[in-house]
Amino acid sequence: MSINYSSEDYYGDLKNRGLYKRTYDSDSGLITYTGYLLKLKQNIASEVLDLLSGPDTVRISSSMITPHSVLKTSGHIDNFTEEYRVCTGCRSRWNSKEERCPSCDSVLKREDSPSNEMFELSGRDLFLRPQTCVPLFTNYSYFAYHNKRNEALGLLQRGYSFRNELSSNKKLLRLKEFEQIELELCIRPGRREDKRPVLSEEPFELSILDGGRMGGVILSDLSKKTEFSSDLIPPYFEYYMSRICGWLTKQGLRWYLIHIPKKELPHYGTCAFDLMVDTGEAVHQISTVCDRGRYDLLAHSAISPEEQTSVLEFSLGLDRIVYSIMKRILQKKFDLLSRLNPYAVVVVDTRNTLAPVKRALLITIPFVEVIQSRNQIKRINRDLIGTEIEISDEGHITYDMTRVHTTQMSLILRILE
Repeated sequence: MSINYSSEDYYGDLKNRGLYKRTYDSDSGLITYTGYLLKLKQNIASEVLDLLSGPDTVRISSSMITPHSVLKTSGHIDNFTEEYRVCTGCRSRWNSKEERCPSCDSVLKREDSPSNEMFELSGRDLFLRPQTCVPLFTNYSYFAYHNKRNEALGLLQRGYSFRNELSSNKKLLRLKEFEQIELELCIRPGRREDKRPVLSEEPFELSILDGGRMGGVILSDLSKKTEFSSDLIPPYFEYYMSRICGWLTKQGLRWYLIHIPKKELPHYGTCAFDLMVDTGEAVHQISTVCDRGRYDLLAHSAISPEEQTSVLEFSLGLDRIVYSIMKRILQKKFDLLSRLNPYAVVVVDTRNTLAPVKRALLITIPFVEVIQSRNQIKRINRDLIGTEIEISDEGHITYDMTRVHTTQMSLILRILE
């Protein structure tokens, strides 16, 4: 019997275990991570940063406050907007494209003008950055001067972005303050080509939704038929896409690409793809790959009009990756159970590189029941995780996570029957 493990169950479970909560109860767009979930987030971030690092990659930490003049130049003041709808019945506000209100089923009416998504600091002509990449482009000439040799200069940053989004019913998917990991790959003609990424000879197959149709495509074939702003982009697109998608597959996630139509492209993009993940309950975006061409570098006068440097951007939402992995884990394990025993032992059990802890210590079952069920617990745990566990006389349960033979992250629920 399968259990419908919804997103509300997920958030409730994390909160009850002391791993996550709203920072302020009045707004679900601001959250606090704690304990093992925070450690897991840090480990995921570390792996993703390594995943996006190349021979000439510079890791950067830049300011979160951006002047109005910079955002005006980049096009964010005029174009970084969202259309909302207002319910004619309960007057609630939604970013839904539906015609009816999800709360009261009344008609939703589109607002007269789009709303800018950025947070302005009152009276100071300053904004909290909506993307982490803007300071990278304004300082491109500085980074390029100190990294002159190779064809591709990667500007890699992990940091917070801020958007005034409606988040009441989206939790980790629509945050006002969220972490991004962005790689701005600046591809410069006429530089050393010997550091180009080495592509695998094995064809890498993608699932892609294009024109409303889902199908499979070889990554190299997709790269050839995509109209990039530069002929030098395809090998880098293929290399990093295969690394990102391969990593998601290892985490047990189901993903596919969406080719964004030209009419829906951001103001700075010449072509783009959204990377979507299916968590069982819903499908949501965790990453965008965008060919920004020369738009940003020319806008900020970082290059001359004659220079043909193009920018390929890989942007990943760290909070959404954490949500996708944990939601998939919990859904997978809950599907095996028809009822949870109140004395269930829960351990995060993962590949060594992502493990929040390398050795688990659990005191969640009453002492008497541990002693009575010692052999049963050992048998259940040995069958599930492939390694012996230890149960002390005090009822402490431990095992060596470095010896666990699992190929993907899994959350083990051990049930005393």
